[in-house]
Amino acid sequence: MLLSVAIALSVIVLCYALLRKEPEPLLGIYSQPGKWFYLKKALFFIFLSLRKYRMNRMKNRGESAEIKDAGYGMKSRMKVEDMDCVQTLVDDPMAIDCMYFNGLNANGDYFLLRIARRQNREAEIWLYINVKDIGFFQSPVHPDTTLYNANPDSFDAGGLRFECVEPMRKWKVTFNGMLRKGLSETWPQETHEMTHVKFSFMWNAFTDPFDFDTDIYPGCLASAIAREKWSKEYFERIKKSHQTHYEQWGELLGTIQVDGHKDTELRLRGYRDHSYGVRDWYTFHRYAINFVYLEDGTAFHVDSISLPGILSLLQCGYLSKPNGILHPVSSTDMDMIALGEDQNPPTEYEFNFTADGKSYHVILKARAVIRFYLHDDWRSMIFEHVSDYEVNGVKGYGIFEFLYRNPSRSPLHPEKTLALLKEPDITASSSSAIWLPFAATECGSSRLVGGKGCQLALLSQLKSAKFSVPSGFCLTIAAFHLQLASNPSQQMAIDYVVKVSCAKNANPEVVKAACEAVANAFLNAPICPEVTNAVNEALCSVFGSNHAVRQFAVRSSAAGEDGVEMSAAGQMETVLGITGLEKIYEAIKFCWASLYAYTAFAYRKQNCQQLKSSAGVVIQEMVPAAAAGVLFTRHPVTGNPGEMVLNANYGLGESVVSGEADPDQVTISRDWTDAVSIKTKQIGSKKLQMKLTNSGVENIASKSSDTCCIGDDLILQLALVGIELEKRFGNPRDIEFAIDTENRIQLLQARPITVLEYESEWHLLHEFDTALANDKETLTTANIQEMMPSAVTPLTCSTFFYSIDRATQSLLVSCGVHPCVHYPQKAVYVCCNQGFINLNYSLGLYEGTSIMGQKRMGELSLLGEVVGKPPLAEHVSYNGRYTLLRRIRNGIQQFLAMYNSSAWVKRFGEKMKSYTLMEPHLNSPHKLYHAISKDLPLFDKMWSEHVVCSSSSAVYSNVIMAIVSEGADVWRTEHYSDLAMLLSKCDDVYSADVPSLLLKLVEKIRTKEERDKMINSSPEEVLDWLNSDSSGEIGREFASFMSRHGHRCIREAEFREKSWHMEPTKVIKVLQSMAQSSLTNPAGRNAVDTSQPSISRIKSRTTLFSRLVLRLIWPKARRGVGSRETSKSVAVQLIDVFKQAYWKLAEMMVEENRLPDQDLLFFLTHREIGILLETRSPRLIARAQKRRQVHSKQSLLRFQRITTGHPALIDTLSDSKIRSFSSMVKASGLPVSLGVTMGTARVVRSLAEASSIQNGDILIVEYTDVGWSPYFPLISGLVTEIGGLVSHGAVVAREYGLPCVVNVANATQIFNSGQTVYSQLGLLLGCKTLPFCLNCEMYCC
Repeated sequence: MLLSVAIALSVIVLCYALLRKEPEPLLGIYSQPGKWFYLKKALFFIFLSLRKYRMNRMKNRGESAEIKDAGYGMKSRMKVEDMDCVQTLVDDPMAIDCMYFNGLNANGDYFLLRIARRQNREAEIWLYINVKDIGFFQSPVHPDTTLYNANPDSFDAGGLRFECVEPMRKWKVTFNGMLRKGLSETWPQETHEMTHVKFSFMWNAFTDPFDFDTDIYPGCLASAIAREKWSKEYFERIKKSHQTHYEQWGELLGTIQVDGHKDTELRLRGYRDHSYGVRDWYTFHRYAINFVYLEDGTAFHVDSISLPGILSLLQCGYLSKPNGILHPVSSTDMDMIALGEDQNPPTEYEFNFTADGKSYHVILKARAVIRFYLHDDWRSMIFEHVSDYEVNGVKGYGIFEFLYRNPSRSPLHPEKTLALLKEPDITASSSSAIWLPFAATECGSSRLVGGKGCQLALLSQLKSAKFSVPSGFCLTIAAFHLQLASNPSQQMAIDYVVKVSCAKNANPEVVKAACEAVANAFLNAPICPEVTNAVNEALCSVFGSNHAVRQFAVRSSAAGEDGVEMSAAGQMETVLGITGLEKIYEAIKFCWASLYAYTAFAYRKQNCQQLKSSAGVVIQEMVPAAAAGVLFTRHPVTGNPGEMVLNANYGLGESVVSGEADPDQVTISRDWTDAVSIKTKQIGSKKLQMKLTNSGVENIASKSSDTCCIGDDLILQLALVGIELEKRFGNPRDIEFAIDTENRIQLLQARPITVLEYESEWHLLHEFDTALANDKETLTTANIQEMMPSAVTPLTCSTFFYSIDRATQSLLVSCGVHPCVHYPQKAVYVCCNQGFINLNYSLGLYEGTSIMGQKRMGELSLLGEVVGKPPLAEHVSYNGRYTLLRRIRNGIQQFLAMYNSSAWVKRFGEKMKSYTLMEPHLNSPHKLYHAISKDLPLFDKMWSEHVVCSSSSAVYSNVIMAIVSEGADVWRTEHYSDLAMLLSKCDDVYSADVPSLLLKLVEKIRTKEERDKMINSSPEEVLDWLNSDSSGEIGREFASFMSRHGHRCIREAEFREKSWHMEPTKVIKVLQSMAQSSLTNPAGRNAVDTSQPSISRIKSRTTLFSRLVLRLIWPKARRGVGSRETSKSVAVQLIDVFKQAYWKLAEMMVEENRLPDQDLLFFLTHREIGILLETRSPRLIARAQKRRQVHSKQSLLRFQRITTGHPALIDTLSDSKIRSFSSMVKASGLPVSLGVTMGTARVVRSLAEASSIQNGDILIVEYTDVGWSPYFPLISGLVTEIGGLVSHGAVVAREYGLPCVVNVANATQIFNSGQTVYSQLGLLLGCKTLPFCLNCEMYCC
């Protein structure tokens, strides 16, 4: 009976579906769910799932090829390096590659920036900025957005430039140009003030990218597809119109310069997107999109999009939590029909959306509305609403963006783009040519004829009535090599000069003499017949039979000169006014010889270019010049594109470029329409002129002239020619020109301007800063700056900090707290190259996410104390609170990770005994670099395991603290003291071996002769002695020590800092200090606790049951301390392997002149080293040198130990304040090793000052790492500004029974060396003398 009813109902439903009419689209636009909607939705949902499964399989197999059918569950690129970069435009007239950035803050500042690369050198630009107290600025082209003659190979248009620094992590955003002040939305435009504006920002991500190809909520996409009528043509339309689109949130940090105003530093939060594929704005009916940032660090995108015939109504988006976890939006009630369908978008609005099962109510109000138009025909228009938001009571700000089809069309006529002048591809036949005329296409290749010849050939390809290029030809680089082959002595001289210049401590005088020898070898040898015949042939071919009476300029054209990054202007020789074949031959030799002139050779050396360079030679007919000079198409100092600068003199331009004359200087104004006018003239004296005469070139002295050597009309013509050349080449130009006797413009050169990019010291200081999701994130220098105090080098920042961040993230992933390791740094924050731990993220294992976690215990592990920051409520808001079942699962996963880690470290420790990157076959910098890159994941893995071992040690320590405190809400001093006692004198504390072994080694020095040798000899002499057989047992002990601990040193994670193994004299100096002391055991200790740890010594009140549990946990906790120290030692061993490899790489690169000195390598990131190996980029070399200059300043900066939001610099105590403490000082900190002591304070601010430490001193330092361990046998107490219960100083101090107090703020500033200091239970008293007080029964002031 039931079956019959079910069948009948099914038949009825089927008949209803078959007979039901498909609903008509609302307003003829928005398709409605039809009768097969749910079936189609289910089918497409399955289709999406299968494609995602296929993509995951490809990812797991490591496939990285471009995916042709991307979208709808499939990524377009598997590698982020291939995705987050300039893309090749697809073969479609509507192809696009677009990058967008916005940034806002609570003060009302905002930036809206976009560049969309289109076909035929067209681009779309959005550029709107508002700076409080300065004003609103926009691109002069707005409300139009189309630009022409854009750079086709980069995001660079209208003065705005986006440059990828690290894919999915860091982009550089710069602008230099003229902007219109005030908002203009109509055409023709109102008159507005134009202002020169420059800004430079670094954009740093704080979320992962949300890829709409793969991450969109499946139900949203399936619903949108199921609404439409399916057909073969429909799916073809979907495929053809696909574009990849992903978004990512981050911070813009930088400065803006507006003429007439001081530089303004800004920090803006917002998002960027990248789209590539096909986008025809006309396919959009409309859309409404919210991009919103909230003050708690939450960010979201919610949209409704209508593309009739494709996706007539798609509603989707995502939400990012402050901790970086992304959730797709599953639904929203944004009603498109009620949301400005009449093209009047509302300025106030409310809606709801759902993500991760939680509902969000959004209230928004626009504070500014901006309107502009898209495409050259204005087929669509955008309303950009800069708005204030409130979401579930949390305030924020963002953009509500509307797009509509534009019913009217553009009043503008599209410009015609100019063909880009670029070098041709080289064929095998052309590469062997000895000479090439300017008119030959192949002559436009710098690889064949050098930089100068290449530029002249490209200029000659332009047929213009405005200018001409004097005829000529180039002797190719092949001719240069023919000459070398026919004269072995020249090649030998070149080899010698390269050898002596790359030698260690190269003598400049020797190099200069070797350069002169090369020059003489060229000048004294005849030109080989093949080349002389070619020159004769070229002269006849280009100039005819009367070439013997013509006058020529013979100019050097070196490989690599006149490029975008390096001009080499003035480094090579030019010979003017040459007549006759023999003189041309002599001039050619002179040009070749100038390639190895000391100035040119030193220039290549400084810029790390190929020392064994080659050159072509330009032979060009000279024209009599009435005037000549140089035109810069942008101001050469400010880079202002609204100003062009012309320098000129009567006669030949050589008097201008050589700097011998005082020329006229004309500044030309250029507006955004390329209209030009003369702004200023500065008339030079022009007392020296260079004239072309029948006998050659003569310098002629003349009277001072008060008129400009070039008329106004010609000046403006030159300016327009300069603008055309700038467009033709795609970048600003430095143009050499001459005005002939008939007032015609002759072009002699057009090289790129290479010095427009300028970065202030502020930008270099903050170059590697990372982002925070909100201003409430809590940062600390504790823990991380114990091992890596002060500023690190860029190489260390890009490797060690990166690995520590990945290690912490990996722990949270392995414990189930996070779904993946994020692209941006979340756990380790960087400011001015100094490291901070982000407590909000790093303490993600807490009671809300794991049954094994507790926030205050995490604080104890990282900081050595409970600080209550961030507050628990904020911590929950940041990290979320999981269900009990998930917390149990996460706790189990955490236990398994801890259980497996120690075994992995032990196995890897065995591997480290033979692991090296100094293999013989890695005999070139390229091979060694790739070997390092290949093994860097191993570096990450080791630090991940160390973090797990540290976590394991922390968990056991936390359990002990919970037991001794009996679960108290507040931990008292006796609780900390009991924990310190129970964890003292642990077995296998690897770093504690360092002072004890050195102490034993010093004790081996028994005879006066040995003591005198150790004390009175230089460190190098002592080292030689210890390595010799004559040192006997002492030498063997030293060798044993170095074998066990040679990989350690101070700041041991800094790759620039050489280990003891690499620089043994560091240890020798310590041994000498210890040997010089009359006592090997420290004197002056008072009441130091030397007894063994025991549960019976616990002072805290505990129950019998607690002590029974403690007996089970205590041994594991002590093993955990040893395991933590062992894993750290193995990790540092691995660091030492990479240190040696990087130093070897630096040595190899210096030998090949890829670096000016070895130390500079550490001021490049690992990625930049690879780029430098491939490109020899002078720009990278210059940047590294600037970084090194500011590094010392970064190292002096000091920050609060705990700070909320971005860290602010703190003022160090002034001398007057320090003097005010000289009579009496009282300070306190965390006692991590018990005992009472009194002694002389020894304030040491760096290891270089450690030789001043005397027996019995109380050492007061900022931090300690293993590099300080050798001094522990000398001291009677230790005080540090940074530290915790498990910091290096605390662990080793407990092993030696040294009273130790950590976390004493400003200790190195408020105490002075020589004061008497008393220490007990974290209290420090200091003064000139400390009398014993009978009332207090203690020493006091």
